[in-house]
Amino acid sequence: KDGRIFPQSDSSSSVIDCLQREARELDVELIEGRAVTQVNRVGENFDVVVKGEDRPMNSELLLLATGSSRTGWRIASGFGHTL
Repeated sequence: KDGRIFPQSDSSSSVIDCLQREARELDVELIEGRAVTQVNRVGENFDVVVKGEDRPMNSELLLLATGSSRTGWRIASGFGHTL
């Protein structure tokens, strides 16, 4: 209808469930329930700034699932993505 793609369930939570299940199967560390305020590219890695943490977390890979988050959109646009 509005250009978004959803699974047959017509629920975005199905997408979240799928991503979480695959991450668990691949032994990916998921950090949930924290606010990411900034992401910076440092060489081949990413420094992820999390609200309330003293230091950024460093990661080789990054999946940015923004949903309707304006902060997420700002971070994505900083890497050249358009939404």
